[in-house]
Amino acid sequence: AIKSLDSDPEFSYAVLVSYYARRELSHQSDALAAFAGILRVLQPALGPALSGLPIGLFDWALLFLAYGQPRHGFPSYTWAGWLS
Repeated sequence: AIKSLDSDPEFSYAVLVSYYARRELSHQSDALAAFAGILRVLQPALGPALSGLPIGLFDWALLFLAYGQPRHGFPSYTWAGWLS
């Protein structure tokens, strides 16, 4: 599964965020901490991230649809800032 991330890391990031954003977490404050492992795997291809968004693709990563209620303690510009 990790090798498939290498072929299209941007697509992999988008798919993983869409799956991860729907997860129900015991502690909502853990949203980015739990996603950090995925970001570490993608970092060689996508570079560092800010609030769960790859900095090199920041403008593209902002293009998400926010559904649900805001998640407190996170910026509204990131997928992690919203409960799905």
